[in-house]
Amino acid sequence: MRFGFTRRARRGLVPAVFAALIVAAVSSCSTPRIDISRKDNITAEKLWGLRRGATTKTEVESAFGEPLDKVVVKNGEKYFYKDFNLRVVYMEFDKEGVLADYEVSK
Repeated sequence: MRFGFTRRARRGLVPAVFAALIVAAVSSCSTPRIDISRKDNITAEKLWGLRRGATTKTEVESAFGEPLDKVVVKNGEKYFYKDFNLRVVYMEFDKEGVLADYEVSK
């Protein structure tokens, strides 16, 4: 069955369908944008304020802002921060919400 299209109409339809497929393929490959500004930089002053066994989640959120991601783990919770320079800080809190450990990427 030819669906009632003329040969000329079918020839015009093929490039349009091809263009639509290309646009769909390219747009599906884009990555989501993470909104990080310069004010979110991980500075030495902020890191010096971290004390294992003493700093609380509230204090961390006050200094660093809302984490990029939070993960609940068996022994507490992990926070992930990333700054404008793509430096990453991983923080692990115990069940009481006190900083147990942290690691800074180089």
